[in-house]
Amino acid sequence: MTDPGRATPPEVLDSKRDATRYQVPVEIAARQPAVSQTEIADAIGVTSQAVSDYVRDLVDHGYVEKEGRGRYGVTKEGVDWLISRTDSLETYLDRVISDLLGSVDIDTAIAMDDVSEGSDVGLLMRDGVLHANPAGGTATAVTVTTASAKPSASPTSKAWSTRKPDTSPSSPFRPSRTPRR
Repeated sequence: MTDPGRATPPEVLDSKRDATRYQVPVEIAARQPAVSQTEIADAIGVTSQAVSDYVRDLVDHGYVEKEGRGRYGVTKEGVDWLISRTDSLETYLDRVISDLLGSVDIDTAIAMDDVSEGSDVGLLMRDGVLHANPAGGTATAVTVTTASAKPSASPTSKAWSTRKPDTSPSSPFRPSRTPRR
């Protein structure tokens, strides 16, 4: 079941073909009027032949016009098509940034033992200081840097990534700690 309040991925992200079809007129608009298919191909990571196929399709749909050898232009219809795709992409990215990436916190903790980047660690408070313990703790996090515990009085301090709880059933994040108050 689809959540009506949730932005769905835009058509431009449906497949590599759709994404490339979107990128071709963007590159033409950025470089027009004189742009070679090789320049477009290099910019978006496909072959010149693939660009030729995309350009032919875009010309057939009226989004691009060929103005001579190596000269292409994006038509008014093409601009409208790009704007509609860009608007849906922008809406989707806004959701990703605010809902998903906005739920990640970076906090600093003191390593109680050696840890490597990407390791799961437990978090616990001792005398008002946050510590990261590879053996576990009252909350969990993922390390974003490698850290070594030093036997001296001041262990290495590093950053840890924790996630804010998201109560929505469709959230891809399943945090395992309680929210900070």
